[in-house]
Amino acid sequence: MTRRLRAKNSLGWAAETDGTTIGKASNRYGIMLKRAPGHKRGYYVYTAFPSP
Repeated sequence: MTRRLRAKNSLGWAAETDGTTIGKASNRYGIMLKRAPGHKRGYYVYTAFPSP
């Protein structure tokens, strides 16, 4: 899932997947959800990260 913050400024810094380039992140971010049977909503946030 990818979303965008309403703020106009960057979320900070982000590295490319190969790890060789670091640049300013955008105001977009990704969230990875995991299923969790028995959890109140059925899932939880596994990780979240800024997008370049």
